[in-house]
Amino acid sequence: MEYAHIEPCALGEEHVLQSRLLMDQSQIKKKLDMLRQEKNKLLEDWALLKHHLGESKVLNKDQEETSDLQNQQQQEQQRMEERLQSLLKQRELVLQQKHLAIKLQYHLSVSQMRSEKLQHDLEQSTAQDESLLPTELLQQEH
Repeated sequence: MEYAHIEPCALGEEHVLQSRLLMDQSQIKKKLDMLRQEKNKLLEDWALLKHHLGESKVLNKDQEETSDLQNQQQQEQQRMEERLQSLLKQRELVLQQKHLAIKLQYHLSVSQMRSEKLQHDLEQSTAQDESLLPTELLQQEH
């Protein structure tokens, strides 16, 4: 791409905008990757908790005769259910963050397209100005 006909100020501003857009895109991609990893970990925890909760319920049914064990199992089950609720809340937050990341990615894409259009318009305008320059110089000579 030739920049000889573009003012240095416009080149600097566009470079700064492009750098910012690239940094933002990189940060969004890293955040999205981190959220995906966190989601996978939460899903693993979720499956493990469901498995443990199922085991706990079976044990509770089999050992109803011993009140101490029954009480202990109920406490464990309550902790697991609380943990499950906590994980569900975390999962909801991860989903919200994922939706936000998607929105940010969309806005970044729109900004990039706008930046590219502005660059294209600037190049066209500069080329048009350069093509009119010889005609204007001839008119000034007469």
